[in-house]
Amino acid sequence: MASLLLRSAGRSLLQRQISPARLMEKPRRLYSAGTKPQPDKASQLKRTQQDLKEENKALEERMNSSTGNLNRRLDDLQSRIDRLTAASKEMEAQYQKYDKWSLKIFCLSAVSYVAFLTKMSLYG
Repeated sequence: MASLLLRSAGRSLLQRQISPARLMEKPRRLYSAGTKPQPDKASQLKRTQQDLKEENKALEERMNSSTGNLNRRLDDLQSRIDRLTAASKEMEAQYQKYDKWSLKIFCLSAVSYVAFLTKMSLYG
């Protein structure tokens, strides 16, 4: 008896195979009875256009903010460059003074040494 039930169940399962042709015959319902109908294309396009305008405005504000930040940073860098240039010129002037003084000292010490040698040779 059990084998007879198993055979009939197996046959019924084999007979109930769903073919792709059957699926194509019956159109599927996209919306259940309780949902609202799909909005029309014009309102969808208008809403999309509005969303794009808002996104564009937000991107413009962000770009303006970034541009302002970059301009401030460039101004800061320019002021640093100006300060470093001024400091470099001042240091160069000091080195030139130092070179002049060191040349004078060298000349004076050379003259003193020559005078010393001359004195030693005369009295020596």
